[in-house]
Amino acid sequence: MPSFPVIIAGLLFAAAQSAAAAEPLLRPTDVVALVGGEEMAAARGHLEFLFVRALPEHRLKFRSLSKEGDTVFQQPRDFNYPPLERQLRDIGATVVIAQFGQMESLGGPDRLGEFTVAYDRLMNRLGDGGKRRMILITAKGRPLLTPPKIAGAELPELFELLRARDRWPHEQARRVLFGGDTARVTAGLLRWCEHLDPGAPDIDFALAQALGVLEAHETAAPAVLERVLAAKTPAARANAAGAVARWSDRLLASFDPVGRLKKLAHDADPRVRLAAVVAAGNILRTESMDVVLTAAEQPRDTFIELALRAAAAVLKPRWEPALAQGAVGWKPAWHTLVKELDRPKPAPPTGAVIKTRGTPIVPVFGRLRASPYVTGSVAAEVLARGNPKRGAEIFRRPELACLTCHRVGEEGGEIGPRLDSIGRARPLETLIGKVIEPQRQIAEGFDAIKVTTRNGDVVVGIVVAGNNSELTLRDTGGNEHVVPAANIANREMIGSLMPAGLTDPLSPEDLRDLFAYLTQLGKVK
Repeated sequence: MPSFPVIIAGLLFAAAQSAAAAEPLLRPTDVVALVGGEEMAAARGHLEFLFVRALPEHRLKFRSLSKEGDTVFQQPRDFNYPPLERQLRDIGATVVIAQFGQMESLGGPDRLGEFTVAYDRLMNRLGDGGKRRMILITAKGRPLLTPPKIAGAELPELFELLRARDRWPHEQARRVLFGGDTARVTAGLLRWCEHLDPGAPDIDFALAQALGVLEAHETAAPAVLERVLAAKTPAARANAAGAVARWSDRLLASFDPVGRLKKLAHDADPRVRLAAVVAAGNILRTESMDVVLTAAEQPRDTFIELALRAAAAVLKPRWEPALAQGAVGWKPAWHTLVKELDRPKPAPPTGAVIKTRGTPIVPVFGRLRASPYVTGSVAAEVLARGNPKRGAEIFRRPELACLTCHRVGEEGGEIGPRLDSIGRARPLETLIGKVIEPQRQIAEGFDAIKVTTRNGDVVVGIVVAGNNSELTLRDTGGNEHVVPAANIANREMIGSLMPAGLTDPLSPEDLRDLFAYLTQLGKVK
């Protein structure tokens, strides 16, 4: 295996720059790529802060590729992620700092040999034949953890590992339990839960982990769910809200799922209220709107606001007819609230902003705007009445030109992201928003640029390759143009090449069925 410098996570890295070092690990103008360790970065903060604080005199540039590098195996992501080596080349990375990521633990002991070989290959690929410097991250101030027995462990041992605060043990235990015999696992787990000490400091965490295993086995357990709903920690209560929704069709009527969620909608913690609203939107009953309106009376943040409007839109086919018939039994204030949630938020003025940018290359806005109201309403129609087969025919209409840029299977172009797995990679409402307003969120690697050459020629396309001497663009026709760097007078980022308003000519039924087709792409049938 290649030999690389190893530094200690959590230090200020001053030691790495000591006079004893023949070569400093980081140079003042390095472009640093952080690869792997996505979950660690999200939970504990990114390494950029530590490096910048330790080396304030340096002008380091950072790029987080934690998600892309979170597995050593060459498995390119299904949607919108160029190969990792290409991303490193495009950003001009001079240093790669690698951490072990979440995906490294998923193979288990049985795949250790395969992992070692893949790790060796990954390090060589990232180092690009010695052109980039490599730094590996490991732990400091304690001995490395000894992995507990997973393979061949008895069920009681696996249950106890669910309480482990270190991520690896409880994740591995969950994986084994997920694949175990349902009758044995669930019966043993329920007995284990009964004997847990109610006063144990980790009781909420242990019960929440057990709840996840029971959900994986599709085994509704009201007694465990009751205990998690009453947990002291907000994270556990929020977790329980999701289980209430998923088990709502299997719980006894006396459990009253909507009533439990309504109680959570009063919770002091905003995360719990948010989870209650999302859960209510997944229980397609008229009375679920009571949860939404109860939460709407509490303090809101941006996330709760979005969830409230989305849930109101998804539940509208249920509550609107009941409201018209006077059968909802709402208090007067709720009638005003539902009008607020059911009304699209006014779009901010955009004319002045657009004028400062000059004439756009493609239309920025169409007839519809991707507000929570619009995306939620369309999503509700798709789920209730969408026809994927008819949507496939609409997708291939020449006037929409979807296949000019996008590829599905063996047909289509290469100027836009492949859509083979878009239904699995994107939630339905996100997908709807990206089609209605393409400029709002552009897939990585598909930002188009406009290049003006010194002799006045203009080339528009996405960057497919580039270095210090030339730039290669692919235009909407799939043609590639190589522009020498010395001949570039101006470069301008213009966003997505997909114009807004492509779906404007479609009827509501056509739009519904188009998204019904797109959202099933890549899903197991």
